[in-house]
Amino acid sequence: EYEQIIAACPNSTWRTVVALGRIGGLRIPSELTHLKWSDIDWDQKRMIVTSPKTKRCNKTHRTIPLWNPLEKQLLEHFEARSTSNQFVIAEPQLRRPQANLRTTFHRICEKAGIAEIKNPFRNMRRSAANDVCRADYPMKTVTEWFGHDVVTAIMHYHQVSNADFDKASTDNPFHLVTKKATTKATTARPRMGQNRRARNAKTLGTINNSKGFKALVTPTGFEPVLPA
Repeated sequence: EYEQIIAACPNSTWRTVVALGRIGGLRIPSELTHLKWSDIDWDQKRMIVTSPKTKRCNKTHRTIPLWNPLEKQLLEHFEARSTSNQFVIAEPQLRRPQANLRTTFHRICEKAGIAEIKNPFRNMRRSAANDVCRADYPMKTVTEWFGHDVVTAIMHYHQVSNADFDKASTDNPFHLVTKKATTKATTARPRMGQNRRARNAKTLGTINNSKGFKALVTPTGFEPVLPA
């Protein structure tokens, strides 16, 4: 669906908005407000995101990876810009903290043949967090990149999907548990109360001596086996 929506966007600005939400996991529109070209480190493939929501927690910004699809779209948008505006999203009406971007986004989805998505930008952010989490990045890393705590991530972002059930139908996470183990036989230990010789002796075999009676071979030597 991401590729369909990108193809239906009217210009590079909207393609960038969608990429920032679905790949970058930005809170839209609030985190578009202060995003500047100077926040992007093309060499290190990183981007600084100013976050008004987490400011109250003394976290005014966070650094996220410049994922390949996001980098590609940002480069296209950078080359297509008509002015030297310092903001990634140059249009002031799209950068307002309370901007209503849903109406235009719904029209884009309609053009792409995709059913209307409720809370589209929150769902795009949620999908981005799920994708990164399923890529086996540590939970601490995922929460730092997306700017939320572990409890919030588990409750609202990281969710079970049909892909999880599809994987479970062919995967075996218990292969170490069910793998046949090779156990080494051990001699049963006598119970307490038996005589000391029975507790300590390890039978090695029996032999017949020259007088015809059997002798028990133990670690302490030969001991006669008397008739019962």
